[in-house]
Amino acid sequence: MEGFNFMMHRMLSSNNCRGIKLGRHGPEIASLFFADDVMLFSKADLHHASCFNDLLKQFERINGQQINTNKSSIFFSQGTPRRMQNQIGEKLNIPHIGGHDRYLGLPSLINKSKKETFDFILSQIRGKMESWSSQFLSRAGETTLIKSVLATIANYTVSCFYISDSLYHQIDNLCSNFWWSSNPQLKGIHWAKWSQLCTEFMNGGLGFKECRRMNLELLAKIGWRILAQPASLLSRTLKSKYFNDSSTLSQSRSKDKLFMGLEEYFERSKSSK
Repeated sequence: MEGFNFMMHRMLSSNNCRGIKLGRHGPEIASLFFADDVMLFSKADLHHASCFNDLLKQFERINGQQINTNKSSIFFSQGTPRRMQNQIGEKLNIPHIGGHDRYLGLPSLINKSKKETFDFILSQIRGKMESWSSQFLSRAGETTLIKSVLATIANYTVSCFYISDSLYHQIDNLCSNFWWSSNPQLKGIHWAKWSQLCTEFMNGGLGFKECRRMNLELLAKIGWRILAQPASLLSRTLKSKYFNDSSTLSQSRSKDKLFMGLEEYFERSKSSK
């Protein structure tokens, strides 16, 4: 992929091709690499499509391998005319137009209905609970399954998105119901609040993790990366889009869910001191 990256930058500098910017003053992004996957970004026109097509064909000749266009897809912004989308798809010989529903376990697009977007988390948790319902589990076994399986299903998602209150309440309720009754068809008596069970052992709890707390703590890692590594691509991109006129996250006026989560984390950290 290093060779492809070199070819990509040479094409951008010689063919008057440009990547995209998420903010007016942000860095230009033309490609992102993750393992064997490559994401290319450009303006939606035939000139850029022709440049990318030549680049991919040249890479195939040098590498000796053919790109599987059936596993590739093109995603366009909402303002791209349908005719232009079809022309670019034909130029690149990629039949699938439109992003995948999920990529690396995360939703590619966030719909207006956050409930529908992240409903797959609840489905996975319910599926696990139903598969365990026929087993005779001890309290220790239930505790282990909640901590190591149920509570971790949403970790990857909540590390990137600030989830809604209704979603995290549903996740906590599912874990709580499983603790008091491992059979999903039966609702046991809740002798203690879930928040009490989520306290440390020394405080009388069982050490479970509340979903909202985990969500804020994982989002705080992104905030720390922005502050500690201001020269990174992530920091420069987010700063240009959400708080270009300020030097700190707390001064951001963005209503983006990520920064709303960071602001809530900072407020909770101040109040706990």
